[in-house]
Amino acid sequence: MKRLLLVLASAAILTACSDDAGKQEIKSILECSMAAKLVGQTDKIDIISNHANWASAKSGYQPSIADAKQMHDEIKAKWNLRSLPRADQDALLVGIYNSDHCAKLHEGAAITVNDVPPDA
Repeated sequence: MKRLLLVLASAAILTACSDDAGKQEIKSILECSMAAKLVGQTDKIDIISNHANWASAKSGYQPSIADAKQMHDEIKAKWNLRSLPRADQDALLVGIYNSDHCAKLHEGAAITVNDVPPDA
């Protein structure tokens, strides 16, 4: 009986760790997608989203709508764009979009701040 409880406890811990890792991976992909949208690279969003679907299937973590909204809000809070002038916002977002992680996801060329449309 003790072995069964130990196995069940271990499985629960591994599942929680897997969910946390899956959630972090999905969140990092969401950050890339949000940056792509805000720098006007909307054609890259579907490409990035495909990676989110793959990561979700791989990890078994299926974010609820509430989870996705929470991740979105956490990313927005982390960026704190409203506290920055527009030029600094663009520089921050272009840096995220061009990061190694995001570049691997969107598979596009790096952009500059000058590539960001004024209405993005």
